[in-house]
Amino acid sequence: MGTMDEDRHNQEREPVPAAYPGAEPLPEAYGRVSNPERYRVLHRWGHELLDRLTADFAVDRADVTGQEPSPFGDAAAPAVRLVPRDAAAGPLTVVFTGFPGLAVRCGRWHQLVFPSCGCDACAEDPGELREKLEEHVGALVSGNLAERLSQQGDWWLVEYDIPGIASGSSKVRRAEAARGSGWFAAPFQSGSPGAVHWSAWPRRDAADT
Repeated sequence: MGTMDEDRHNQEREPVPAAYPGAEPLPEAYGRVSNPERYRVLHRWGHELLDRLTADFAVDRADVTGQEPSPFGDAAAPAVRLVPRDAAAGPLTVVFTGFPGLAVRCGRWHQLVFPSCGCDACAEDPGELREKLEEHVGALVSGNLAERLSQQGDWWLVEYDIPGIASGSSKVRRAEAARGSGWFAAPFQSGSPGAVHWSAWPRRDAADT
């Protein structure tokens, strides 16, 4: 058993990124998930977001559980898709993963996972993840999201752009997409590169007039 001073020293070395942003996480913090339940609030926020969008916009809402497998391998994870009643506007799919967290597809190819890791070293803040979720979904809904799919060797390259806010890219291995394996592989199976700038979702009050 260590002395009180040794115990205090060990406690002081434990990384607390939220309180000390500049602290260097200990090696064992990578891959360690002490409290995944702190991300369960994302499920509630995801449901609230879907309910709000369904109430405000002219969309068709469908349960697509099993059609959009979770990136964590829990194939039975509940999933919901909203499809605007305007073909020029992009769909939204939300998977409620068992981690717990959310896997989200905005439009045709743009994919996000909340949290992206969840380990103690990354220490992603649920509130900040909610802000990012609202930001990217808000861009899709407002017609401020552009996507592009191109082929680079053995990979599909997905690029997205939210003017004035964010942009980025990700890769999906073509062989996995062709087999239909991996997360959200279906959009890549047609092998049709292209680009799209989605239109704004039609509001429900406008569609009902």
